Amino acid sequence: IRSGSMDDPSEQGFVSLVTSSMGRTVRLSIDRTMPYVKMRWLVFAALAVGFITRIVILKRFYVVAYMLGIYLLNLFVGYISPPVGPDGTPDLPAGDREEERPFERRLYEMRFWRAAVVSTCLSFLCTLWNGADIPVYWEAMAMYFVIVLIWTATQQYRLMRRYGYCPCAFRNSKKRYDKKKGKPRREDDVEMAALVQADLKASESSSTPSSRKASVLGGL
Repeated sequence: IRSGSMDDPSEQGFVSLVTSSMGRTVRLSIDRTMPYVKMRWLVFAALAVGFITRIVILKRFYVVAYMLGIYLLNLFVGYISPPVGPDGTPDLPAGDREEERPFERRLYEMRFWRAAVVSTCLSFLCTLWNGADIPVYWEAMAMYFVIVLIWTATQQYRLMRRYGYCPCAFRNSKKRYDKKKGKPRREDDVEMAALVQADLKASESSSTPSSRKASVLGGL
């Protein structure tokens, strides 16, 4: 006699199949919203405003709000920070040969949004359980959160100044980094125009069409 229905391998396989199918459906539904960046963040803003409104009206669950704020702050720091290399420093292009590439984030925008939405929804559900209402002085927690926020912003600013990266770069913009410390080196339009004119003069000075074509290809 079997002790329970879940001991049946066929039923365990069915449950795992249903779970994996539901997870795959949820992932596909979330992936389809990837092009709609503004709409996704508007949804998160509505959830955040609803959660804050509930906390203000109930005047309870300050610990839940504090933990959500710290978690969202950690997510934001990961979003504006570059990946960390094996030596603990930001993984920026540096080496013997300069490399040109856009700013890479430690936490991608889609993962940032998904984690923020899930954490906000879980925090809202926690406000439905009285056990999550721990009595605290909300003034002290608010002051501590402000201190943590200022300290984190200061540390991020120092890192950006030290390694010379900017997390506010556009999606298609690229920067050229120096060989040392990964600091970006900006070339102005005047220098680029001078290089282009030099290539054109070199191509025009060629005597034969074949050499002219070779010089133009070399400039490209």
